Amino acid sequence: MKKLVCLLLLVPLLGGCLTWDMKHNRRHFRKFYEDLHDLHEDIDRVVFGLEPHPGE
Repeated sequence: MKKLVCLLLLVPLLGGCLTWDMKHNRRHFRKFYEDLHDLHEDIDRVVFGLEPHPGE
């Protein structure tokens, strides 16, 4: 049941484009992760005044 709820919550975030093709789905997950990472860097830069560190 929990997996179904997570899937139903995740589908709108991915634009409703989940398919049976895992390569296609993986591209969506990777892009979502990259966007989340960029958001994190923006928050660090704006709120905390931290610039990206190459070692992180």
